[in-house]
Amino acid sequence: MTDYTNNRFLNHIKEFIKDKDWYAGQVIKKAGRFPLGKIPNNQEYIQLDKLYALGATIKKSDKRDFPPAGITEMKSMLRKLKWFNSLVEWTEEQYEDYTSGNDYEVERTKKKIDAVDYKFDYDMEIWFVGYGTTFTSDLDYDERWIPWMKAKASTAGTGTMSDPGDLNDKVTNTAGTTGTTATILNMVTKLTSLTTNQTIDFARKTFGPVKRAMSLFKDSNTGRQMAEPHNSDAKKVANATYQVHVAPELAEEFENIKVFDGEKYLDRSIADDMRAMGLEIVVNRQFTALLVEDNGAGAGVCQFGMTCDFESNFQVGIAQKIIWEADKRIPGIKDKWIKRVTSRYVPYTHPYYDGSKWYKAFFHGYFYYMDDT
Repeated sequence: MTDYTNNRFLNHIKEFIKDKDWYAGQVIKKAGRFPLGKIPNNQEYIQLDKLYALGATIKKSDKRDFPPAGITEMKSMLRKLKWFNSLVEWTEEQYEDYTSGNDYEVERTKKKIDAVDYKFDYDMEIWFVGYGTTFTSDLDYDERWIPWMKAKASTAGTGTMSDPGDLNDKVTNTAGTTGTTATILNMVTKLTSLTTNQTIDFARKTFGPVKRAMSLFKDSNTGRQMAEPHNSDAKKVANATYQVHVAPELAEEFENIKVFDGEKYLDRSIADDMRAMGLEIVVNRQFTALLVEDNGAGAGVCQFGMTCDFESNFQVGIAQKIIWEADKRIPGIKDKWIKRVTSRYVPYTHPYYDGSKWYKAFFHGYFYYMDDT
């Protein structure tokens, strides 16, 4: 429904009320980028080849002696490329007004383009992150489109180079136990604004075991660490080695809730403790948080994900960066004009080998918020 006024005694103002800037993806902008070169338009699949070194040897001896050189082999990952395309349209009359500089049509065109830009950013974030998202209902879904944070089904949790598993079975959050691949792990900690139940030293007990597993993981073939120990202090947290992905409302709670030492609240927030550990808080809308107590089965469950060295371990392959094409005329009884936007991408997740299966630098777990049990 539209409200409008057509009164010749009212002044016409050539200004339009502007919307605030739309939300930009907080996760995908942290990823690395690599070009794929020219690929035929109708080629759906791509083979990503990686040169993989197999254990060089250093000879330690009193006399100069050289061991055999390290062996390097090619390993391939089959992936699905996706086009991310959209269209802006005008009728003949609208295009005539637009090209003549009519204020209304110029602003209306800006809003059309803004809507495309927003949806492009929104869809890219969902398709690349992929946590808790089911793509099978999409007509263009393919199992070879493998998002960064996709959890492998437990029955297929062996982890391959093309589809590495999460780190959940490497994390020990309680003595003598580890997680299970593709199963979100209960960290057995509580975050609350009530002094009765907040886990003392919440940040370290919740995220410390994951950080430790990531820092200790070393590829058994190449010897490369999953997490390089750089930029991990609080002063450089914007480029921290470790990232904690949470829902927007949970990120806010981390900033607001004070640390409880068992007797009193301290003059620092949970987020302060996280930053002191070198953890960057990343708003990731694909994770959920239940911040109120209720009697439901999922009362107070707050999901989170953890990654490390995001720019190196998770990347965007660019076959064609986003291009706004020139306006095109579609002849007819009344002409139509279009402007197309085209782009083509593929996700890449860096694989690490532990001697039996492949892993990626991702963990997913949960804790409780205001839980009185």
